[in-house]
Amino acid sequence: MGFGDTEPPALRADPFPARLHSRNRIHIMIVDLYRWDTYYLFWTFNGGPDNTTRILDPAAADGTVEHDFYPVAAGHYTFQVQGCPVPATGPLPPDDGHCSPRSDVVAVDVAVNQTSVRRFLQANGINPSSAGLRSYGVSSVRGLLNGE
Repeated sequence: MGFGDTEPPALRADPFPARLHSRNRIHIMIVDLYRWDTYYLFWTFNGGPDNTTRILDPAAADGTVEHDFYPVAAGHYTFQVQGCPVPATGPLPPDDGHCSPRSDVVAVDVAVNQTSVRRFLQANGINPSSAGLRSYGVSSVRGLLNGE
């Protein structure tokens, strides 16, 4: 399962800003012809130390793995991914000699969540001055933001 391969998995990271019913997220897509058993996502925040997250999302039939990463705060994130085998004894640690090389670094900037309710509604396609909130089926701003 990929042992000794010199090609790292390909990585794509797309930021999605918070919306009415979802928080900020970065959609990670891994494309890997070798279909490793597990993947490790290495990430940094604003140039800080390396963090590692094991991705448990399954691979699709075409070898792609999709994972949503939820950023801790607005700022600059960098990502790399590495594929590793999982023998019967359990997953191997990242950067083990049996794993793939790390992918190229992908950088993403995450925007600050909107604190103005008016601008938040406008970003979601709602004109706050055209009608009252009750016309959208909610009784309050709190209800709208909480998905009620």
